Amino acid sequence: MTATQILGFYNEHGQTIFKELDLKKFSNVWPEVWRRIKEKDPSLPLFEEEGLENVLKKPNIFPETLLFKDLPKPTLVTSYDTYNREAVIFVSRGTVQHNEDTTNYTSEQLDKKKLEDAKYKARYATLPVWQVCRSSSAAPVAFAGYLLKDKAYLDALTDYDRPDNDRIRRGDLIKKTTTIPQHSDEKCIPLIDGGVVANNPALCAIAEAIENGKPLDKIFVASFGTGQVNRRISAEEATTWGGFDWVNIHNQIPLMDVFSDGSSDVTDYTAKKLLKDNYKRIQPVITSDISTFQADEANLTALSRAADHYLNHCGGK
Repeated sequence: MTATQILGFYNEHGQTIFKELDLKKFSNVWPEVWRRIKEKDPSLPLFEEEGLENVLKKPNIFPETLLFKDLPKPTLVTSYDTYNREAVIFVSRGTVQHNEDTTNYTSEQLDKKKLEDAKYKARYATLPVWQVCRSSSAAPVAFAGYLLKDKAYLDALTDYDRPDNDRIRRGDLIKKTTTIPQHSDEKCIPLIDGGVVANNPALCAIAEAIENGKPLDKIFVASFGTGQVNRRISAEEATTWGGFDWVNIHNQIPLMDVFSDGSSDVTDYTAKKLLKDNYKRIQPVITSDISTFQADEANLTALSRAADHYLNHCGGK
């Protein structure tokens, strides 16, 4: 999707996804959050998942028949398995064939690689694209985690021979499935937003490119962030805040910002060291009062202006 299409997506569907945040009802998101904390169980997600799921499954977005293996281009999506406490990297090699240099492979190595590729693809092959997106966008606090029930994925989870299951073979991790609440006979894995483990997944992409035979000096990465909020934490706050202050929803959960910004900064540092001028990070600093969970016209306009300012004045071209 182009940037224009993404903006159009949020203009058209944003308030279906974030339906509680209609500014006709609330002048600001955080007082509404505070009201819900006082009047309801604060452990409930802010938004119902039906809005997000119905949008994702639309025929002109990700119809239910579109499988992850059918994406034309190589695609990598991150999520987090809360039950087994590990990152999940969904990978599709794409339907368009990409030539890989295998001239230095022995026939045995080539056969092994083909077998590993087939297993790797099969793990995610039958996943509908919308489910991958739902798993990766289940932001804690905002949306409920997604319960993935795909049989091929669950079967591969405990495959000791799978190339990326080294931790199982070493014996320091035992992977299991769990059951769906109120349905003890149905297996699943609970997944949440990939941003908790890879807010900037550039290093994951670099690793995949290297595994697919790309020399490091032939890799170019353009990394597009969603904006970094310029919300400073003062010396007094950093030294006096307790647990409630760090996770205070009324203050937009500072601890989550710290974790996501810190993770992105480390990725940015490492990718620059690896690729030097072949790595470009597009990440505008958002200084105005823009909400994370509002998709009304005013908030989207403010985001667009922040992006335009970055492109025109901060070397973002």
